[in-house]
Amino acid sequence: MNSSFALRFYPREILFLSIVNIVVFAILGISTEKLVIDKIVFNSNVLWYHSNVDVSEKWDQ
Repeated sequence: MNSSFALRFYPREILFLSIVNIVVFAILGISTEKLVIDKIVFNSNVLWYHSNVDVSEKWDQ
């Protein structure tokens, strides 16, 4: 598995969650900038989770 796995197998989930987030953020009155930050953090986390990066034991605790 590598980071492209997330982009190949989760596009519908990402699209669905993006639509839900837009609706929820609009209802709560949260700014567009915070929605963009949320999506960047979320997608970065998904890509990191599926990447094949070896992390030393010191950092993996």
